[in-house]
Amino acid sequence: MMTEISCNYAITTLRTITQKQYAKKTKLDTHTYTKITEAYNQQFSDYPDMVLSRSTVVKKLKKLMSTFNKKWNPTIMRTTYMETFSPTEWMKLCDDEKKEHSVRKCTKCPIAYGCLHSAFHHRKGSKPDENELQIFLTSEHLSSPKKLARNALLQLNAICSSKFGESAQSIIARTPGSQLISSSSRKRQLQENAKQVKSSIQKVFDDTALETVMGNRLSWRFYDRARKVEGLESKCTNATASAEKLMRKRIHGCSLTNVLVDKEAVLAEASAWSDEQKVNWSELARRHGVVQKNGGQMVKEFLQACNIPAACRTDVKRAPRRRKKKILGGITMPMKKPSAFYKNKLSEEIEKVLVSAIYDPALYVTDEEVFRRTGMYVNVQAIVERPELHIIGRSTSSIEDQRKFIECRRQCMQQMGTKLFTSEGLEITDVLRFFHGDGPAQQFEAGHSIGGNYCCVGCGARSTLFDDIVHCYRSPKLSFKDRQEFVLKGASWEKNNATPFDGLSIEQLRVELARRCIDIKGKKRPQLDKDFEELKMGIVSVPALLQTNPTESLESLNLVQYEVSPLEPLHDIKGHFSNVIEESICIAPEGVKTELHKIQAAVLSKDTLRGCDYRKAMILMYLKTKEIQPDSMLCKVFQTAVQISKILYASEAKRTPKSILNLHNIAFYHAYLCAKLFLAPKHMTRRKLFGRYFHALTTHSPLLYRIICLRSLNTEIQERMFSQVKQISKTTSNQSTDNIVTNAIKRLHYEEGSKHEDTIAVQESEIEKLAKVTGPFTNTCFTIEIMKSASYQSHIERISDYLVCGPGVWWKTTNDGVEFFDGDFEDDYRDVGPTMHHFRSSSLVDIDALLLEQWEQCITENIQLPAVSIVTYGHEGAGQTIQLQN
Repeated sequence: MMTEISCNYAITTLRTITQKQYAKKTKLDTHTYTKITEAYNQQFSDYPDMVLSRSTVVKKLKKLMSTFNKKWNPTIMRTTYMETFSPTEWMKLCDDEKKEHSVRKCTKCPIAYGCLHSAFHHRKGSKPDENELQIFLTSEHLSSPKKLARNALLQLNAICSSKFGESAQSIIARTPGSQLISSSSRKRQLQENAKQVKSSIQKVFDDTALETVMGNRLSWRFYDRARKVEGLESKCTNATASAEKLMRKRIHGCSLTNVLVDKEAVLAEASAWSDEQKVNWSELARRHGVVQKNGGQMVKEFLQACNIPAACRTDVKRAPRRRKKKILGGITMPMKKPSAFYKNKLSEEIEKVLVSAIYDPALYVTDEEVFRRTGMYVNVQAIVERPELHIIGRSTSSIEDQRKFIECRRQCMQQMGTKLFTSEGLEITDVLRFFHGDGPAQQFEAGHSIGGNYCCVGCGARSTLFDDIVHCYRSPKLSFKDRQEFVLKGASWEKNNATPFDGLSIEQLRVELARRCIDIKGKKRPQLDKDFEELKMGIVSVPALLQTNPTESLESLNLVQYEVSPLEPLHDIKGHFSNVIEESICIAPEGVKTELHKIQAAVLSKDTLRGCDYRKAMILMYLKTKEIQPDSMLCKVFQTAVQISKILYASEAKRTPKSILNLHNIAFYHAYLCAKLFLAPKHMTRRKLFGRYFHALTTHSPLLYRIICLRSLNTEIQERMFSQVKQISKTTSNQSTDNIVTNAIKRLHYEEGSKHEDTIAVQESEIEKLAKVTGPFTNTCFTIEIMKSASYQSHIERISDYLVCGPGVWWKTTNDGVEFFDGDFEDDYRDVGPTMHHFRSSSLVDIDALLLEQWEQCITENIQLPAVSIVTYGHEGAGQTIQLQN
């Protein structure tokens, strides 16, 4: 039904003016009508065709606003209508366009705004016309493409809804080539996408659950609790939902009355029950031949209908089943599998037997080769030498418990001869080469005494003479073969393989000495014990791997090249640096002592101190002492300690003839300075200060460095692994004998696979950056005073292969003494030698014999030596001093 006011601008203007009154639903009086009429005519005062009389406003306004306030289809059309014909839009029209409009029978609105015009004027009974849509689409008023498309779709929806009973979007979505989708299709698509997301999340849960639990030391109980919190509703929410669920009647299949069973027998059995009878409904159904899936519930409902008290009980409480959380429109939350699933999976996995390899550039690629291939900097040596578990067992650290693993280790050694082949067909034979560990582990492996007067497994030096450089440098080196032959010369091993020399009677002692060609005539027990102790040099049995069969050949166990390393950089540096720092603070001058105390408090005040902490503290103390007293003996002690640490942690690529000579020189110089500076230690005994740590660094490190990169002997990562096993067992195990070992192995395996930060690499990087502040080190120089000392000759005897090359190659004389070309600015190699050795073909005993041969060559061929005088010894041991002219 058309209203007499047909111009849309007039309608919206009236609507805007009266909106406040109608919003409050107040009744309009005569005065209000007059105000509305005046306000309206003021808006259109220049256009007579748009003016309204007061009587027309009174007669038409109420009906017009009632029609306007009714439901629009769609609702958004009302907003569009008001925006298009607002007073603001009227002001934007030019005078000619305004004159085309008329308040009654307006011809401009249906033509220019057909769609919106129809949206208001045809809402009661009349249907929209397709011609009006055509008029609307061709109008010039809607200049915005987005606005045009939106309003066109609204008009299409009105037409399609009136003619076909569905929206235009649904019809267009079914049209081939259309990219629109219907609301139902969109909902299905969202559900499919949600299922795919859930599936991908579930896959991640399944793939990473083991790594998460085992690699982060979480207990399985904690994992199950967290799993329920993450994926299930809370107990309070779930209890309310379960109570509502129980209120609803559930239908468990068909009624028992429709099943061919003996219902009288069921009823007779139930009648004999007491009121508190506990019933297994499934078992009752099977016993009476009810084979349906929900047979137990069917029987229960049948007996409830028969008013059997046991079936009608309401005090039986069932634990409410917690529901899964829902996400994405009803899709349930992905759930991790329970711990029992992964425990079963773990029981099927094979435990690994893990070993440690030594980096050999002849077999593995170098860092430079990896960089050329991949463009990445990779520490190949660290990757190759990363230790992996070989044997783990629960035992104490006693010797008796350690012997229990010998037979298992022997079986592994016998399989070392198995030939292996690379992908290129190269044959490789694994060789057990070095054992490295802390002092007690070294001593047990070598069959050596734990502590005592001969605690070094590498030589026969006496512990009380470790500060005597000559005694240590010239002590004989002991191999596995030497140890086995020494024990087998006697007779005591036949009765006791593990500890043949314990509790010997005086007669047995005489037999042992006599078999080793020691004079025993007229000697009493104290002298015999002393002679035998000096003869043993700490040997108490055959090496550990031979204790079950002392006469077995080393070849049968593939132990011909096996050696126990007398040096372990981590423990030796940590122990010696700790002693030097404590003693240096006691003897330092007041100005230096204060600074050293500050460094000690800043770096060494933690509860758990590592080797890197002592190395860092030593560098800082050297820098501070160099700043205050650069020429003091204390500064030189710190400097040589820093240089030793630098070489011990250097990579295989930096092991060169120059670095080997440098380590020989600074190790000797450090020992010489310590012996001179710490004549009477104040903080500790002399035996502790010049103990096994000092002896290993100053005596054995240069010889070992000739055949192997000392970083390969570092047990820092092994120590971390031991700490890992202890923490795993402490935090995730129930301490049961059946659980603790397998739990540690499995969790250690997954922790190794986790992408944790490499803390050792970070610490090494920090120390390397700090060490760069020390600057490059110059050549090693020895004064005439040092050259005249008795220990100097024992030092140059150990570098005789460098002296054979003659003066001017690796050394030269100066006005103050001698200078060796081993500084950072010198060349790493010389054409004339010496030749570098390697653990593949050389042992410590071989190196010791080679150096002795080279020294004899220097003497017999009268090669010029960097010494003031030397002492030669004849066949009978008599010494002769020879003065040298350089």
